[in-house]
Amino acid sequence: MKKIFLCSLALLISVSMIVGFSITGYKKAAAAGKSLEGITIRCAFIGGANYGEMYKAIPKFEEETGAKVEIVFKGDGFQIDKKLKTDFAAGTVDYDVAWDHSSFFTQYIESDGIIPLEDYWTEEELSDFIPMILDSGRKDGHLWIIPRHFDVSALHYRTDIFEDPDVQAKYKEKFGTDLKVPETWDEFKQVSIFLTDPSKGIYGTQFAGKEEALTGRFYEVLIAEGGQFFDENW
Repeated sequence: MKKIFLCSLALLISVSMIVGFSITGYKKAAAAGKSLEGITIRCAFIGGANYGEMYKAIPKFEEETGAKVEIVFKGDGFQIDKKLKTDFAAGTVDYDVAWDHSSFFTQYIESDGIIPLEDYWTEEELSDFIPMILDSGRKDGHLWIIPRHFDVSALHYRTDIFEDPDVQAKYKEKFGTDLKVPETWDEFKQVSIFLTDPSKGIYGTQFAGKEEALTGRFYEVLIAEGGQFFDENW
C-alpha cells in the first residue's frame, strides 16, 4: 500500500511552513544532483477561501524544484480524515502528501498509512520549528507529521466600547468599579453580560459553538486552569 507524508495542523497561518515542507523534503535529492523534472507530487489538502492564499506559492515551488504539484482533493479536517482512513483501508491512496489535524495522526500510524519523516530533514532544518509543536508530531521515537501552522488564542476587545464614557459611567454605577479589560473569568463573565445588547446586535463574547472547535476552546480553558479530560488511569 502506498504511504504518504502527513503535513499537519499542529495546534496564524504561515505560507512558508507548508511550502517549506515540500521543498525541504526534497533537498536531499536536489543536493545529490537529482533533477525533479518529471516528478509530480499529488496532495490532499485543506480547502476553503482562507487557505487559497497558501497555494499561490506553489508555482514558486515548481519553478525552483522542477517538480509539479497536483492537488487531488480538498476538504475540511473531518472530510480529509474520512478520506485518509477510507483510502488506507481500501489501498486506494493516489496522493503523496496530506494535511490533517495533529490529533488524528496516531490512527494513521496504526493503519500503516504514513511514513516517518526524520530522515527528510536535518536537525538544523527542524530547528526552525518550535520544539513543543514539533514534539506533538512524534510517537514511538519517530517524527510522523510536520507542522504547517499553529493556532494561538487571544482575547480581542472593542476599544470603542471600552472607552465609551457613557458605557463606562453605566458600568461603574452598576458595579462600583471601573470598566476594564477582564483579567479573571469572573470579570470576563460580568463584563460580557453587561455589554450584551441584542437590540444593537452586540453580544458580550463569542466562542466556537460546534464540533472540534468548541471542544478545542474548552480544552484550552481546562488546561489553563490545571484540569485534564482524563486522569492517569484512563
